[in-house]
Amino acid sequence: MHRSLLLALALPPLLHAAAPDWENPAVFQRNRLPAQATTMPYPDRATALAKARLESPWCQSLNGPWKFHYSGSQNGTPAGFEKPGFDTTAWKDIPVPSNWQLQGNGIPLYSGNTYPFAKNPPKVTDEPPANYTNHPAESRHPVGSYLRTFNLPADWQGRRTVIAFEGVDSAFDLWINGEKAGYSEDSRTTARFDITPLVKPGENAVAVQVHQYSDGSYLESQDTWKLSGIYRDVYLVSAPQIELTNHFLKADFTADGKGALDLKATLKNHEASPMKGRIMLELLDAAETQITFKEGTYDLTSGAEISIPLAATDLSIQGWSAEKPTLYRYVITLADEAGKPFACFSGKTGFRRDEIKDGKLLHNGQPVRLKGVVRHDHNPRTGHVMSVEDLRAELLMMKQANLNAIRFKHAPASPAFLDLCDELGFHVIDEPNLDSSGMGDDSLQLSADWKEARLERVKNLMERDKNHPSVIAWLPEAPAAKDGGGALSAWLRQNDPSRPTLAAGSTIPLLHSRALGNSMGGFTGSVTSDRFQGTFIEDWRDEILLQKQAATTAKPGPPRMTMVFGGDSGDQPNAGTACASGVISANQTTTPVFEEIKKDFQDIRTALVDGSGSNVKIRLSSDRFFTMTSDLKGSWKLLKDGKDVGQGELSFLNLAPQESRELTIATNVTPDPSGEYILRFRYDLKADTAWYPAGMPAAWDEIVLPWGKRPPAAPPQAGAKAAFSPDGPATAPLVRVTAGDTTAVLDKITGQITSLKRGGSEILLSPLRLDFWRVPTQTDKVLGVDRKSAVWRDAGANARIRQSEVKQDGNDVVIVTELDIPAGKSSAKVTWRFTGTGELLADADFRPDPSQPEIPRIGFTCSIPAGTGNWTWYGKGPHDNYADRQDGAWTTVHTGQIPALVHRYPVPQESGNRTNVRWSTFENPAGGNGLRIDATGDSLLEVSAMLGSPAEYEAAHRLSDLSRPDRITLHFDHRQMGVGGVDDVPRESAAQARLTTEKPYHWSFMLGTTHSAAPPALPRRIPGSPDKLPIPGLPREPRPFLPTLREHPRLP
Repeated sequence: MHRSLLLALALPPLLHAAAPDWENPAVFQRNRLPAQATTMPYPDRATALAKARLESPWCQSLNGPWKFHYSGSQNGTPAGFEKPGFDTTAWKDIPVPSNWQLQGNGIPLYSGNTYPFAKNPPKVTDEPPANYTNHPAESRHPVGSYLRTFNLPADWQGRRTVIAFEGVDSAFDLWINGEKAGYSEDSRTTARFDITPLVKPGENAVAVQVHQYSDGSYLESQDTWKLSGIYRDVYLVSAPQIELTNHFLKADFTADGKGALDLKATLKNHEASPMKGRIMLELLDAAETQITFKEGTYDLTSGAEISIPLAATDLSIQGWSAEKPTLYRYVITLADEAGKPFACFSGKTGFRRDEIKDGKLLHNGQPVRLKGVVRHDHNPRTGHVMSVEDLRAELLMMKQANLNAIRFKHAPASPAFLDLCDELGFHVIDEPNLDSSGMGDDSLQLSADWKEARLERVKNLMERDKNHPSVIAWLPEAPAAKDGGGALSAWLRQNDPSRPTLAAGSTIPLLHSRALGNSMGGFTGSVTSDRFQGTFIEDWRDEILLQKQAATTAKPGPPRMTMVFGGDSGDQPNAGTACASGVISANQTTTPVFEEIKKDFQDIRTALVDGSGSNVKIRLSSDRFFTMTSDLKGSWKLLKDGKDVGQGELSFLNLAPQESRELTIATNVTPDPSGEYILRFRYDLKADTAWYPAGMPAAWDEIVLPWGKRPPAAPPQAGAKAAFSPDGPATAPLVRVTAGDTTAVLDKITGQITSLKRGGSEILLSPLRLDFWRVPTQTDKVLGVDRKSAVWRDAGANARIRQSEVKQDGNDVVIVTELDIPAGKSSAKVTWRFTGTGELLADADFRPDPSQPEIPRIGFTCSIPAGTGNWTWYGKGPHDNYADRQDGAWTTVHTGQIPALVHRYPVPQESGNRTNVRWSTFENPAGGNGLRIDATGDSLLEVSAMLGSPAEYEAAHRLSDLSRPDRITLHFDHRQMGVGGVDDVPRESAAQARLTTEKPYHWSFMLGTTHSAAPPALPRRIPGSPDKLPIPGLPREPRPFLPTLREHPRLP
């Protein structure tokens, strides 16, 4: 063995000398090379420009099948497995990269920020509580042992051989050909080892032993799945003896709009003799036209390492921004003294200047708004393993949502992800793999024992990512952390003054919203608010796993994929369903929250200036900071009572950054005071982008014009007469009302409409009655709303009539009911008017007891057959919307089938609501009876549809627990409370979206039956969606686990 390597590995730690490396905070690496900027050597300039980083002929991937052995404890590991000739015939293969829990070894753990082992730093093998998954001694320290061989190419002889692991969780030992090569912690940055003295020509063996837990796990309590193994790329690199060990290329966007390059290249001489030569820096534009060329020299004694500066100023360039991510190629060439190149290195850079002035984050001199999300590596089938295609698809979907910023919440992404952020345009606040929040108040941040380990992780991140223009700031640890007295921030500011280092108390928002299930109420305006310079939403994606589940008696058939939350695999401790908190679903489809943030984050805004006449004056404003709006084409459409009455193109749309301009639109319409007018605007892309084809709306707005008022719905006038009689014996508590072929029955004890028939066919599967309850959302449960407001759960079902009156009023039958509501002294008066034409007009006055808690909803409910699934309504849509989350929905006549219109959250909860409803119908596509609901008063309705019953939803743990529904549960509400949830922890709805008991409520509606032979079949997709359009750069066919991106619906 090479003597210097042997010494490096043999040196004992000075602290915790008796502890193994994986329980010793003083040992976080052995023989690992210092962190460096991500790069790769190439043999020549042409190859450097033509090949991707891992396609270099001087790179050999070690991805693929490895031999694997799993043990639940260190005692069960195979002794001597790293030695040549070890028999692995009984071992199985495992793909690298992968997480071993998803390959049938151990179980996945989702414990939030809680450590899944006994908390006693630095130990991870103490006896945990009896209910913990790893309580048995034989399961307390899982270890994965990996083996494979590789062939060293003949032309790699006489060069340096380095092995690189981009991600191994949580710590690992490395052997080459049976000899110990090193040890590493920090599972989310690259670990590199110089194995030159250990390799030989031809076949070589590499052995890795991965520890699921280590003392480093105390610094990795991120709120994500705890998954283990070699989960990112592994590869060999052949480096020249004159090695570029690091480089820092600063591309500064100067105050005069020019570019300045500053390269510091670190070279090391591994030759036995002194070496002289040249180093060259070349900058190229996208067409590979040279922008500048600089040259320097080196003179290195054997073993020496020096830093060589090269600089260029006053360059004519374009700045990099998330709006226009202009990138330049750079090539660093190393040559001998005669000028003959022997190695080239290439990369991409962008010119930027990021700084904080007067409490504002400035990017290239502009106070950009951060429209961001928090994301972790997550794929529902492969865990933390994500291919480049997966990452690109994720980022393209973020672009569709108008996002421009990303946080990793203390879990650094891969180098490939940052490459894509550079290319597509995202502001990244970069964070080291450093989160000890699982310690609670017993923080490790001020502990001297952990100081060096924490600082090492900061160095690993900064050195790896410093050349990415997308990285605009560093965040050394959790915002609430004390940052070890400022040591981490101080190191970052000293070593990279070109970026701000954010810390606790920064005026830049680091986390603001959490998309926990059906939530994000009150989010609108967070970006434009003067209180914030933007926001970050946690999380981007539902972090749910999918696993095969065998058929059961209840659900026969082939094995199917089922959703897995914390605790579903027997993992303890666990954070349950908190992993279902994404803007998008786990399988990368949109949600109603996605539509809301897309609307709030759009770059173009439209406001009404003067709508008093047919010539409407509006103000267009651009939220962009760097680009014109010339890439968009504007149009308008005028609707009266939901029907098109005019449209046209916007005559001018070329706003400068942050510019506002007024336009006048000649609608050529004479306003009708008895109609409701809505003016809708859309701004379509003129050309294809990476994330949307031409013609898709990048932004839209709608304005209700003050021209008229919606006339209340009224029943048709007819000479027919309704009649009433007891339903059964004269003493029966039921009243039957008949009008033509429509019959209704009212229970004089409960006040419920127990039957509604047309042509003798029953429409209701459950009575039409008052209701004050909703299936709790995840936020409701976190906040305890379901417990605090439990009195309202059955209050509607258990209401009883105190007194009633039935009378004939001309052609109509009127039933007046006074009800006691079992929630304190709450009461209601409901007047039913049954018209001669078969309509039921309801007029409700609800008087809650002021001593009672807030009310989840106020309205009526019933259920109808599942086949009555064609839903049409005039109101907000097409997706779910609520009182405090409706800006992303537009007002028109929407139509479709309920399974496509109701978002089904992975955790069953309230869903399917529509606000501002003027009228709504539910019909059977096969023909027959249906229902129509109209708002008859001054206020509009909220209407919702749920597949199945609320009781089934409340009992279900996950969506797949629900059986095929036999009914649709409807709600016709005066109001439903908002969904709330905005802030870094769940928050209740804002006051205006709550239903207090401090005032009475009044509303009215008209309910009628419909009948048709067979209405036209309605689309199962959200109406208005375009045909499947190919997205450039994405596969046309759905991926096995990541469906093709869903296009944003075209506005009608």
